[in-house]
Amino acid sequence: MTQAEFSALSNQVIAALDANPFGTEFAALDQRYNQALEDMFSEARLARLEANYEASQDYRHTCTFASF
Repeated sequence: MTQAEFSALSNQVIAALDANPFGTEFAALDQRYNQALEDMFSEARLARLEANYEASQDYRHTCTFASF
C-alpha cells in the first residue's frame, strides 16, 4: 500500500468513526486499517532484517580477507 492509499484509508476511517463509531462501515475500515499497519510494520521489520544480514555478511567477508 502506498503512502497516498494509506492516507486515504486513514481519512475514510476517521470519517466513518465520526459518522457512526458502532457501525459496520467503521468496523470494516478499521480492520483494513489495522491490517495495513501490520503489513507496513512487517515490511519494515523484513527490510531491517535484510539490512542487518547484509551488513553481517559484509563484515564477515572483510574479516575473512583481513586474516590472510
